[in-house]
Amino acid sequence: MNPIEKSRQIKIEADRLLKDEGIEALMLEHGEVIYTGSYALDLMVWTDIDLYVIPKLGITWDECAAQLAAGFLRRPDVDRVKVEKSFWKTRPDLPKGIGFGVKIPGPNHALPWKLDIWIVDDEVRSQNRVLMDAIRSKLTPKSREIIILAKTALITNGRTPSMSGVLVYEAVLYKGLTTTDEIINYVLSRSL
Repeated sequence: MNPIEKSRQIKIEADRLLKDEGIEALMLEHGEVIYTGSYALDLMVWTDIDLYVIPKLGITWDECAAQLAAGFLRRPDVDRVKVEKSFWKTRPDLPKGIGFGVKIPGPNHALPWKLDIWIVDDEVRSQNRVLMDAIRSKLTPKSREIIILAKTALITNGRTPSMSGVLVYEAVLYKGLTTTDEIINYVLSRSL
């Protein structure tokens, strides 16, 4: 299977996990769900889904995190739930909020599904919407292909380096780089 077909297949499996396996329904019990990153852009190359949860009115971040963690821990298909209350204080490149890492075994992949969930406020959601809209407005079929090929080339140990997707999008959509080697060099020279 070529990288473009594999990307499509990963997205189909992600949709199945979220919609058919009840992951999205669990999160919707606690707030609004906003997908971001490669899942929202349909540029997936590995089993990672990034999203935000905006807590329901009157629910604090801490309450939302506790309820959501309990919901994930009750699921027999969840291997790990990791909660970080102040990770953003030491990593200013990450959103201000409570971060969750959830791992769920994937039936067709050696690696599990990794959900990166951030409980955030409307300000973070608005900032993300602007960023995602800007990226979407620049995507073309050709740039999608270039991005998927570059992200695929960056995979080591089954995943891409942390935050490398953003750098790939920047290299292709804003710097005009088109070859995988140019893009990888750009990413590696700026990696966090």
